[in-house]
Amino acid sequence: MAIIQSNNGDFYGSIETSLEANKLLRDESDSIVKSTLAASYNNMAISSSFLKNYEESVSFYKKALQFSNDDKNRYIYNNNIGDALILLGKYKEAKKHLELASLTKDSLIYAKALNNLARAKFLENQNYNPLLELNKALQIRQNKENLEGQNSSFSTLADYYFDKKPEKSLFYAYKLLETAEKIKIPEDQVNALQRIIVLDRPNYLKSFQRLTAINDSTQTARNKAKNQFAVIRYDVEKKMLRIKI
Repeated sequence: MAIIQSNNGDFYGSIETSLEANKLLRDESDSIVKSTLAASYNNMAISSSFLKNYEESVSFYKKALQFSNDDKNRYIYNNNIGDALILLGKYKEAKKHLELASLTKDSLIYAKALNNLARAKFLENQNYNPLLELNKALQIRQNKENLEGQNSSFSTLADYYFDKKPEKSLFYAYKLLETAEKIKIPEDQVNALQRIIVLDRPNYLKSFQRLTAINDSTQTARNKAKNQFAVIRYDVEKKMLRIKI
């Protein structure tokens, strides 16, 4: 339920539901309890990232890593910790986690870690050229037809070129928008349009109107999801009360 709430944009509600779930997961020696706790803390970390609470996000990802009993998930959690640390400007610490994540045998997790490791390197040192790594990560994602991963690559490349070559940054921003529309991810559409508004001045008004429309529809959908969950929780609590009586 907490994961569904997060997927529907109810991030505060999602964290609250995860905390309720954690209270029921007491036997930390049990493998199912451990894996469920790992999933719960991962969900709390994702929700915290959307709320831009990156310190909390790192803390929750580290908890997920602590309880994880799955090698593949450990690589994912290390990548996610690195991603959040980049947003905090802690590039050296980020690189340590991303280097661990890049040891995975899973090509898509490797592409994530490689893309983020390149980000950390060029944000730490503006003279560093990350293009070999960024293009390699993008190629892996294209070969695997991983559209969501391609979005991440397009976003990173748009950032890298933003000041250096604005026309190339705009190219990748439009690629990001195109893919985000195809797979219906409003956050990535917003991400793309925010860049396009700055870089493509002749189409400023059109892009701004699209951005406003997406934000409005996203907020409406999130409010609807919150109301649906409020009704579901109320109904479940009533039924549980009857059972107890």
